[in-house]
Amino acid sequence: MLANRMKAELKMLVNEPPEGVCISTTDSIQTLSAEMCGPEGTAYAGGVFRLSISVPDRYPLVPPDVKFETPVFHPNIEQGGRICVDLLKAKPHGSWTPLANIRSLMMTIRCLLSEPNAKDPLNQAALLERSPQQFDATASQWTKQHAMQSCMCADGGGGGGGGGAAGGEDASTSANIGQGEVRGKRGLLTDGEGGAKRAKVSGDDGSGSA
Repeated sequence: MLANRMKAELKMLVNEPPEGVCISTTDSIQTLSAEMCGPEGTAYAGGVFRLSISVPDRYPLVPPDVKFETPVFHPNIEQGGRICVDLLKAKPHGSWTPLANIRSLMMTIRCLLSEPNAKDPLNQAALLERSPQQFDATASQWTKQHAMQSCMCADGGGGGGGGGAAGGEDASTSANIGQGEVRGKRGLLTDGEGGAKRAKVSGDDGSGSA
């Protein structure tokens, strides 16, 4: 059940990529990583933020464990990378259901960068700084200090660098995932062993948005 679900989700991430997010696989379909480009018009614009995604055995009955590996100054992201968002918690304490997926979760987390929730803070220091000008100045400083790196997304979505060739292909591309194969347009999803093999899932035309 888990293997079939993950193959379907990885195929979705290629064919309907969330804007400004790249997903990399490893030799395990339960361990993924992501690069998220900071949204334009925010203190995170120009930054590329790395996240780890751990998919539990009971998925999709319970949500994956997602955290930021790149330091982020944000009231809903603690310094260890834990994220406070309802979709990362199962009911009745949160809003996760088996109908949700990794794609929708990545979109929700990226929206959180645009719209911090001051009523549900994890990082008290960030909340205290939140006279808008001082908060933005500090968040922008953190972005420049920790998140200025090349983005593997073909369309950086405001991120640090340009993408590789695979993200710009119009023709279908394919990649092995576990024992299966997925084909999709605008993106390449493969193992995460570096270089050209990094996954490139881009939101080049915004079609992956909700």
